[in-house]
Amino acid sequence: MPAISIIIPVYNAEKYLRKCLDSVINQTFADLEIICVNDCSQDGSLKILREYEAKDLRITVIDCKQNNRQAVARNIGMKAASGKYLAFVDNDDWLDLDRFEKLYGKAEAEDADIVLAGYVCEYEDGCVQYVNRLVPKNCVLDGQSFIHEFVAARIVANSPWHGMYRRSLIERAGIHFLSVRAEDYVFNLEAYVRAGKVCVLSDCSYHFRALDVSDSRGGIYDAKSLYNVAGLERCIDALRGNAFLHEAIDDFTTVIDKLALVEFCAIIIGACSVPSNRSLSERCSLLRQIIRNGYFI
Repeated sequence: MPAISIIIPVYNAEKYLRKCLDSVINQTFADLEIICVNDCSQDGSLKILREYEAKDLRITVIDCKQNNRQAVARNIGMKAASGKYLAFVDNDDWLDLDRFEKLYGKAEAEDADIVLAGYVCEYEDGCVQYVNRLVPKNCVLDGQSFIHEFVAARIVANSPWHGMYRRSLIERAGIHFLSVRAEDYVFNLEAYVRAGKVCVLSDCSYHFRALDVSDSRGGIYDAKSLYNVAGLERCIDALRGNAFLHEAIDDFTTVIDKLALVEFCAIIIGACSVPSNRSLSERCSLLRQIIRNGYFI
């Protein structure tokens, strides 16, 4: 059994994929299983994946025959994983070469279910921003204390690429990614609320490529987006099931209300923007669906 299974959903990432894969295969910690899920890419991504698969036996390529979007691609990768821990990397990002040596060392030393770290926001114009909104220094928290800090927004760790997760915790709880724009938030909260111990490192070893519209992240708004925020109510159910966190429900409900407003604005912009390939009739139809949606009302 490998120590860490790294899951990389890939979609039209030809421009960035080699840098991403090089940063993974050249890690100072080598006991890795690297699962690349090609989500029906239309560019040269699959050719690059096959090239790397041929030269590194740790790489497995799963080639999807239809585009499932990132959430489903991650779920497919998790089903194929056999490592003690799960980690996620987006196909246009890259890592410091000692990232998994640090994460794994901390996880084993503390017997942690989840280990997290900060990241570096890399802009296309060359600007760099170190982002560590987790904590100002290394810490170890039990899952209940961590989730309380997370819900109160004192710790911001929304994306699964912030760290790694004990695979048995994810499988035992049946946690998976929902096919919604807020899938990262839901997945993480469901994992955090069940974790016995969460460790947070203060270093920033993940490099997030800040694109206007990321190839791996989509940026498409349609009628399905109307149900995205409603999916976050699963998080409230997770909180309500833990007596220690009952007091955090009101705070988290406020967070969901704010996310709902952001989602509402994003859908309106996506529906009405001039560059949209929808006809005027289609845009009007989508707007009618939005304003009649019970959740937003």
